[in-house]
Amino acid sequence: MSDFFDDPRSRRSEELAHQAERTRGDVAECERLFAEAAELEEAVAREVPTTETRIRGVLAISAVALWLKARRFDLAQRAAADFLKGRGIEGQDRADLESLISSGAKAR
Repeated sequence: MSDFFDDPRSRRSEELAHQAERTRGDVAECERLFAEAAELEEAVAREVPTTETRIRGVLAISAVALWLKARRFDLAQRAAADFLKGRGIEGQDRADLESLISSGAKAR
């Protein structure tokens, strides 16, 4: 179960997100770091088998949230739509992804 959370890309994504949160004043750099983190997190989420719904859901939500923090609403929307149309995202995770996209659309 934790193999996906221990994936080096997930660890790097977390490092990049923390770095982005500490970036002061350089909006472009902050957004770049969040985008890089989102790309890594999304790649890991896509590799999680659809039978591992909770892990896939957590990583998909994380990836979409990172795309939103990077202000890449188009990529957040695409990622969420891809995860929602396929199998492997259920229950509260599905609702959370839909909510993220809805709030992201309002933030545009």
